Amino acid sequence: MLMRYLAVTTRKVNRGTNLMEVTITAIIVGVLAAFTGPSIMGILYGNQVNEGLNQLQNALQEAQQQAMRRGRSCSIVLDKSTTPPSLSVDTNDDRGCLVNTDRKFPNKVAIDFAGSGNRRTFSFSFKGTTTTSRTIIVKAKDGKGKQKCLAISNGLGIMRTGIYDGSTCVASN
Repeated sequence: MLMRYLAVTTRKVNRGTNLMEVTITAIIVGVLAAFTGPSIMGILYGNQVNEGLNQLQNALQEAQQQAMRRGRSCSIVLDKSTTPPSLSVDTNDDRGCLVNTDRKFPNKVAIDFAGSGNRRTFSFSFKGTTTTSRTIIVKAKDGKGKQKCLAISNGLGIMRTGIYDGSTCVASN
């Protein structure tokens, strides 16, 4: 009997929440969302830029490897005027240069070149070398966030990625 009495007397009556508690909670959630929203969007844009840079680097390395494997030159074309940017082979002779031909860049990614023009052709000899050096800039379509870049060296065709500072590709690896 005593236990039953104690169980009944120690229960608290739940009166719910009042308007002041709900208002304070809403204000706290709003302030947190205001500070974390842009950061989360920046991370998402950064991930898409990284994905676009990886797609580009993989395609160029694949064309370089296919040129060495096939024993003849390979040329691929990067066209920045399409949405999203596109990669294709240069001629019918280059059809085997890209094994995976349906590469898709993220929709929110734009590509630019150091220099002018909408199309660039990247050619690799049967040794994997190239006669041109190029810098390709990968960025978010709306211009927000960091711009990444891929630089191809003249001669050996070595590729390095980095952060584009507006004039040069600063290596990150």
